[in-house]
Amino acid sequence: MQGWPVSKIQGYKGVKARLRWLNDGSPGFQLELFRYENPLARPMARDARPCDIGYCRMSLWVADLDAVLSRLEARGKHLVSDPRTYAGGKRACVKDPDGVYLELMEEDVLSPRADRSRDTNNGRPVRTQVLTLSVPDLKQAERYFEGVLGMERARLELHTPEMEGMWGLEGAEAKSSVLRCGDFLLELVEYLSPRGKSRLSDEQMGDAGIWHIALWFHKGRYVRQAYREACKAGLGSRSKPVSLGLVTAVYMTTDQGFTVEYFHAPRVAGRLFGFRS
Repeated sequence: MQGWPVSKIQGYKGVKARLRWLNDGSPGFQLELFRYENPLARPMARDARPCDIGYCRMSLWVADLDAVLSRLEARGKHLVSDPRTYAGGKRACVKDPDGVYLELMEEDVLSPRADRSRDTNNGRPVRTQVLTLSVPDLKQAERYFEGVLGMERARLELHTPEMEGMWGLEGAEAKSSVLRCGDFLLELVEYLSPRGKSRLSDEQMGDAGIWHIALWFHKGRYVRQAYREACKAGLGSRSKPVSLGLVTAVYMTTDQGFTVEYFHAPRVAGRLFGFRS
């Protein structure tokens, strides 16, 4: 992945990266894995905590948690803490090879009444359900994701205070909001204690970790409309919307410095990229 269009969208000169897509069978969901050669990727800090400001954790439903934990143990991957049992079932937290926190859940928080032992997500025994974003000011973050983008408030309590110990924040105090975007949840968390570290002033897109969330729009003109509305609200972007044939994309920057991609690809192109919506 390289060339003028990519460099234009991401806001760096001479971008060069390898890209792989993964899909868990959910309509419209896609996990992008980038390996940057320019700008050169920097590893995550060894002392990074899930309360540090930024996209900090993904939560995944798994059909057989014990089986997943056995495979992780066989590969020498250790849990952040021992599995814990809650009302909806067992949960555990592990770090991926780059240090990203992953919560594994028996509970299906999107469809709590579904019998996932029989219906394993169209044959796939895993489903990515939540992305957690640690923010310095919850109300300010809500004004962007809910007020500007129009995400819907979900009346859910995804995590209780005692669950913070799963990722090493025993006794943490926080306030949060859960927003729904299609068949996916965005959890905004403002940690009051401990306070998370601020983002690095020289951070760049290629650094290891979770860097952005991409929002799919039904039409390219909706991407451009959302871009104009965000600009009117005083928000920045890495470029103007870039159209590449069937695809339109722009990387926006929120008023707290987080990257959000506005993206459109029609159904025929979406199937090529793994989208089913």
